[in-house]
Amino acid sequence: MGRCLVVVSPVSFHGGHEAVAGAAARFKKDFSREDFFDKTPPSEKAPRVKSVKKMTSPAEIKLYKTLARASDVAAQNWLGLIYQKGDGVPQDFSEAIKWYAMAAEQGHPEAQLRLDHLKKSVR
Repeated sequence: MGRCLVVVSPVSFHGGHEAVAGAAARFKKDFSREDFFDKTPPSEKAPRVKSVKKMTSPAEIKLYKTLARASDVAAQNWLGLIYQKGDGVPQDFSEAIKWYAMAAEQGHPEAQLRLDHLKKSVR
């Protein structure tokens, strides 16, 4: 008894020849861009997006303080970071340590790490 092999062409499904031709054109377009094969090291390329530092607004800081005083551990950690970096407030390591300590006492792992690191670096 002989075997029969049936081959089904993908062209007969999903839109026919036009769909295959369209996919091939998109593939060619995507891989023919000049920058796809650009061998210039990233350090020598001009940045595409300028770095924009968003400062924490006074209203946000006030909200974080209100939440932190109500034992919100995330707000306490965030205030520690704000004061450590001087983001929207004057940089103040003692204030940062105060807020990190409050969050660390409640078991916030990131605050515990930041508190240890900050205490070591401030010595």
